[in-house]
Amino acid sequence: MSLTTEPVDGDVVEPVEVEAAATVEGPQSVGPLDDGAPPAPVWGRLAAVGRTVVWARQQPQRPGRFRFLGPNLDRLLRQALAAEGVDAGTTKKLNAATKMLDGFDGQSPEEQDKTMSNLEAHLLELVPLSQIGAISWGGTGASSELVIPEKRRRRRRSRGRDEEGSAQEGGKGADAKKAGAKKADAKDGDAKDGDGAKADGEEGAKAPPVEAKPKDPDEEIRRMIADTRRRDANKARDQARRAERDGGEDREPRPARHTLGHEEGTGRSLTDLGIEEGLATSLAEDGIETLEDLITRKPTGFARAPVAKLTADLDPADLSEDDVTVRGRVLHRCTRFVGTAARREVTLQVKEHVVLCRWVATVPRGFDSWIADRELALVGKLSLDDGELQLFEAEPVGVDGRGSGAMPTYAGETDDRAIRDLLSKVLARTTAELKDHLPPELLKNQRLLDLGEALRDAHFPANNTERGRTRLAFDELLQLHVALAWRGGRGQTTRGLVHKATHKGIGQLSAQNGIELSDGQERVFSEIRRDLASAMPMTRLLQGEVGAGTGLVALMTAIIVAENRSQVVMVAPNALAAERRFLFAEPLLRGIGLNPVLVGDRPGKGEEDAIRRGEAHVVFGTHALLDPEISWQRLGLLIVEEGGPYGTVSPKDLESHKHRPDLLVVTRAPIPSTLSFSVFGEFDVSVVPPLEKARVKAVVHTAADRKLAYEAVSEALALGRQVEVVFPVKDGADLLGPQDAARMAKALQTEFFPDATVGIFCTAMSRDERTRVVEDFQHRRIDVLVATTYIEEAPRVPNATVCVVEYADMHDLIRLHRLKNHVGFGTHRGQCHMVLSDEPTEQGQEVVRLAATESDGFRIAEYDLKFRGTEALLGDRAAEAPTFVWADPPRDQALIRRTREEAFSLLASDPRLRRWPDFVRLLAARWSDWLGEEIPVPSADAQGGRGGQRRRRRRRRRK
Repeated sequence: MSLTTEPVDGDVVEPVEVEAAATVEGPQSVGPLDDGAPPAPVWGRLAAVGRTVVWARQQPQRPGRFRFLGPNLDRLLRQALAAEGVDAGTTKKLNAATKMLDGFDGQSPEEQDKTMSNLEAHLLELVPLSQIGAISWGGTGASSELVIPEKRRRRRRSRGRDEEGSAQEGGKGADAKKAGAKKADAKDGDAKDGDGAKADGEEGAKAPPVEAKPKDPDEEIRRMIADTRRRDANKARDQARRAERDGGEDREPRPARHTLGHEEGTGRSLTDLGIEEGLATSLAEDGIETLEDLITRKPTGFARAPVAKLTADLDPADLSEDDVTVRGRVLHRCTRFVGTAARREVTLQVKEHVVLCRWVATVPRGFDSWIADRELALVGKLSLDDGELQLFEAEPVGVDGRGSGAMPTYAGETDDRAIRDLLSKVLARTTAELKDHLPPELLKNQRLLDLGEALRDAHFPANNTERGRTRLAFDELLQLHVALAWRGGRGQTTRGLVHKATHKGIGQLSAQNGIELSDGQERVFSEIRRDLASAMPMTRLLQGEVGAGTGLVALMTAIIVAENRSQVVMVAPNALAAERRFLFAEPLLRGIGLNPVLVGDRPGKGEEDAIRRGEAHVVFGTHALLDPEISWQRLGLLIVEEGGPYGTVSPKDLESHKHRPDLLVVTRAPIPSTLSFSVFGEFDVSVVPPLEKARVKAVVHTAADRKLAYEAVSEALALGRQVEVVFPVKDGADLLGPQDAARMAKALQTEFFPDATVGIFCTAMSRDERTRVVEDFQHRRIDVLVATTYIEEAPRVPNATVCVVEYADMHDLIRLHRLKNHVGFGTHRGQCHMVLSDEPTEQGQEVVRLAATESDGFRIAEYDLKFRGTEALLGDRAAEAPTFVWADPPRDQALIRRTREEAFSLLASDPRLRRWPDFVRLLAARWSDWLGEEIPVPSADAQGGRGGQRRRRRRRRRK
């Protein structure tokens, strides 16, 4: 058995080798080194001892770190004693050296350092420092001449030639004569040396001989070592400077750097790493075949083992049978060879305890970097054997034993530890070869990690900040936004109309009706005004929480465009919705001198004539107004209200106009962020913050407890409040007809509020009747309004503080959220009582529970997508929502806005993406199939960088 003790603090020294037997192979006797020098086998052992002693004395604490240092040195000295040809003097000195090492491990650090000093001085008497490295085992003796490196020899010859050439060029004067005389003297001197004593006598007669001072071999070797170290330091500094400025003629060739998916980079197969066949098969079954597949596989979660609690009076019963995390400081590290297997050991200092960690026939990741005093964390089963704490086959945390302790887990058949070990190797390899496809300026501005660091942090996070996942999610979202903006024609020249904001009509509207915009509304309105003042057509999505006032912002946008002598179209999902919007906006628009017009499903001849002549300033209607056969005098703005299905109007639908009108899409409630990529990816997005938090109490009642809901109605009526009773709507139609609604209203009035005035609001009523009912409810001529259609889209009545939602499980989640907030913004706190049907489904009960407990409209939108599905929200334009690996749209709302702005800015400055070929290549590979269009990848010749072929304009010389 042999033991290799490795230097743990990074110094490059030879290890101490311990042979299992005293038999020494190789030549046993050679010629003497010099007078009194020991034979070669003895010298080899002593040289190894000498080097180890010198290395151990470089730092005082080194001898104490290695428990086997003293026995190893003692064994080498005894092997030297057992060699043949050792004279009596050498034997005496070797015996004295072995006595110095008696009890070495039990000495204090000061005593050990003193012993090492005495041993070094003793060994120098046996083998001088000048002899180290001067032995040739081929039978030749020692060489006393220093070997000059070939590079220095060439430099000396070159310097000699330069001196000789300079002497020849200056040979016209006295210097040339002196140089010739010196050469002649040198030739004469060589001849005289060959003549023997006569030449010496004559030379001595002319001048007394000067004896050359003998050089100290030890001093010469020390000087040579110092020069070598200085040259290495200068070389390293020069290489660092060349790498920093990315230049230099003698720069070492850099390895090729490729982006993700390159066939010579991360596109290589995992079998190139030499992994086991079984592991490769298991990974292939999990869909991991290339390096890119492995490093881009998102962890499904992170496991954390609890930290081991090691008290001073540790009891074996206190040790957990599960894996624990042990963090400590490295004391020793070594590798033992047992037969044909290698056993690696590390000793950790954990508080007042010492933990011995062992691995048999395996190499833990990061083992070579575990130097002394380094903090190390391992995860495994801790055991107590004969009073010694031990860890067997523990797994290091992170890539090399450093990190937060979060161990990534991956869904599949492959063992998670095998994936983590392989990941550590692949990340170390690909980090140096991976080329980031995003420019450094963008990474700096967005405060993102580079790609290599992001991949490492995503798999082995250092903390809980998720910086690695954020960078990779930024990549996904930026690629998708660029692709959607490119498909929508961003960056292309499309001519629109310019509308300057005069604020005349807005000021008049505010003065007449006391309407003022909140800070959030004003911020969004300023964004819209900038779009209207630009010649580029506006394409903007306006959304916000229920009650945030998006409708008021859209109305003021229409007033600005109408004041610029352009026409505005307000498109609603259906004729009833258009009617409700017209009822609210018509008195406001007429009060400032504008002419609003409401058309049905199809405008009549008179209405078409008014539109063609420009007499209709703001037109309310349905999608029939987008018919190309309808002639507009000057269409400047299209406001589309959507509440599902979304995406009914696209910017491409407006390209038939001479000047493409501005497009503003307004949603009645927040939309799911995942659908915004499918429909509104090319839109600028404005979000109106809520004016105030809705003050409403939501209560869920079963059908048997319906009476409790109407008791709250009676209490509100007694206080002079008004009440809304709402019945469900299915597929846009009322479930109750006029007669059924009248019978239900009569029954409720008879049983719960006989003294109240009850009104009915349903689809089957005429327009005039619905208008009259809404006005009566606003002026408190009706106490209880029974609605079988979308009453939540009508103007709010501040005195209406109670809403009873019948058969609540038959409503969709978004409508329940809107109904709840419809009575929550008055001067008094609102109440929303949701009454279930007789036999509600589990999904229906879950929908009602979420509507009652969740107050965030954006989260409600995500839940609504989950319950209703993509088809219900996108209709005929439904496409499979994009799937992400790293991005999580519901939680990455801020990141979505950042990437959208960056994508639009990018296409505005570089519409064809010539400067981003690597990024576009990844974009095309990732999103072309989902978009259904081929994204053109710019060639290398088309780049605007150094490799591009650009025409240069020649300057004309002035005469």
